[in-house]
Amino acid sequence: MVFWILSGVIIVRDTWLSDCLKNEKLIEKDSMYLVEKVRYKGMIYDTVIQWSNAMAKGSMPYLYGVYVAVLIPEYPSLVTLATIVTTHGGIICSEALPNRQNFKPDSHPYLHAHLGPIFIIHDGNQNLDAFRTDTVYSLFTVEEFSGFMLKRAINVDTRTDPVPIVTESDD
Repeated sequence: MVFWILSGVIIVRDTWLSDCLKNEKLIEKDSMYLVEKVRYKGMIYDTVIQWSNAMAKGSMPYLYGVYVAVLIPEYPSLVTLATIVTTHGGIICSEALPNRQNFKPDSHPYLHAHLGPIFIIHDGNQNLDAFRTDTVYSLFTVEEFSGFMLKRAINVDTRTDPVPIVTESDD
């Protein structure tokens, strides 16, 4: 369900179809049956409509300026996660962690000024202490990342001259 919400699919309650069978005029009243909230891992998120609107209106991609590395061996949902990341403007780092030297200190994704640009998604089984104190990295479990996406909190980098995320190369 998380994938569909983040894809911007308009979701209606299951009662809509049965109500339409009882009263055909309700087929035009689907907006009365929109799912607005979803419960995920015990939390209620009321951003289902926000995601639908953002995708329909072509809002700035939610993960613009984010590089995502998945450090979960043989993760079965990697393709789904990669699709979510790229759909929302992020870059999936499929082979290895991006080189830390390519990222400027104090850089942040534009819509997430409180986070570092390299998101590390892990399963909690690795020792990631080396990344915890470096502000370039933001650590998430899969569940935390899903909650982060569902929350759809935006913290815009309001600096007049935001720091570019990557260093310039000689290429």
